[in-house]
Amino acid sequence: MSTSSHLLAVWAIASALATAADRFPEPARRVSLATSFHDKCLPRWENGHLLAWGCPPGRVAWSFDREGKPHRQTTIAIPHVSEIQLGNSAISRNGFGAVSGGATGWGAFIAWISPAGAVERVVRTTPFANYRLAFADDDTLWVLGRLLPHPPGSREELPHDVLRQYSRDGQLLRTLLSRDSFPRHDDWRHPATSGFLVVSKNRIGVYSVNAKEFVEVSARTGEVLGRWPGVAGQGRTRVTGAALTASGAVYVSVDHGQPSKPEAAFYRLDRDAGVWRPVDRTESGWACILGADGDNLVVKSGLADLLWVPAG
Repeated sequence: MSTSSHLLAVWAIASALATAADRFPEPARRVSLATSFHDKCLPRWENGHLLAWGCPPGRVAWSFDREGKPHRQTTIAIPHVSEIQLGNSAISRNGFGAVSGGATGWGAFIAWISPAGAVERVVRTTPFANYRLAFADDDTLWVLGRLLPHPPGSREELPHDVLRQYSRDGQLLRTLLSRDSFPRHDDWRHPATSGFLVVSKNRIGVYSVNAKEFVEVSARTGEVLGRWPGVAGQGRTRVTGAALTASGAVYVSVDHGQPSKPEAAFYRLDRDAGVWRPVDRTESGWACILGADGDNLVVKSGLADLLWVPAG
């Protein structure tokens, strides 16, 4: 199958359970990146830019524009620290950036980056590890993470919140969502690990893969707006991406296939019914949601192709 035929197949093969209202239209836009990303090193889309970090492992963070062209490259450096591993990245509507990571002998940190690409400040957050970052419209930074247990490897951990909000100058403003508020399963995995953080207007969303739950909070008051069970699945079901559109629709991408034969599917949250409605899916091939661009989903298909899909 040709590359163009494969891309069309991603959207043309519908789930038998989907209704007409749950079908994606044709992609509104398609871009082929000069740089490819495999499924172990996925970028994310935020505020008009494609963000990447640690590919290959290291201390460099990149951003690409809407045409897939390099926009900015920043090297994160900490005095007297030689080994740095980056973990996630974010960019605001005004061009300010943030990168999280860990430094040997120094611990977890968040670096704030100017629109010109210069590191403005580095804030040490240890023992709190920062897994996902996202900017709100007011340039505050939201962080999904966890308080690491001590000693390392122990199951004992202090009570803590998994969601943090930082000011533009790197000050911790507040913490939300207690770790103990999430369902616990037999494997005891932390709800923030491998989770997703999505932001739209005054709404912050956390999709916990391990707790199998999606939670929304008000960015203004911190009030929990709702909690819903995650996507149900049997066998190998792996959530690969999430997005919250400008109009408030929530989508996730899921891989139901085997490592050698990925099978992508997409779901939309029906808040009133409390269920995830399936939308168009592909029977084979790799595709996942990288984020939302207004009311379009930005989807990565194959190694380096991006699709803008109207979603509402």
